Amino acid sequence: MRKGMIMIAAIALFLGACTDPKQEKVTELRKRAIEVHDEVMPRLGEIMEVSGQLKKYREAVVIDSLDSTGAARRVFTERIGHLEVAHEAMMAWMADYDPSYEVDHPIDSAIVYYETQIGMIDEVKQAIEKSIDDGKQLVDEQK
Repeated sequence: MRKGMIMIAAIALFLGACTDPKQEKVTELRKRAIEVHDEVMPRLGEIMEVSGQLKKYREAVVIDSLDSTGAARRVFTERIGHLEVAHEAMMAWMADYDPSYEVDHPIDSAIVYYETQIGMIDEVKQAIEKSIDDGKQLVDEQK
């Protein structure tokens, strides 16, 4: 009797140690999505900084009837808008992201979900990086 219980416990322990490849994939995908998020999240402060600088330059442009002044203000406004859209995209992604999606959904659905989330956060990352780079370029042109 005792040997049987030990054998059952050993089998249970062995089976528990075996990992499900699909679950491993979900774990890996979830980790990747968060890594991208963690990489670009600190840049939100940079968005605010660059946006603030552009707003100051935009306000410094004298409002008159010259077409060039209006065009300059539009460029500042456009770059500020790109920064704001990138910031909002991050906020929206974070609000919608479910880090425990697989708990309430089938594993195959979770794989698709996290793959989609990686694509979405990669797009957010690109928008953040581009808007900051473009904004900084315009700030540098004003110096």
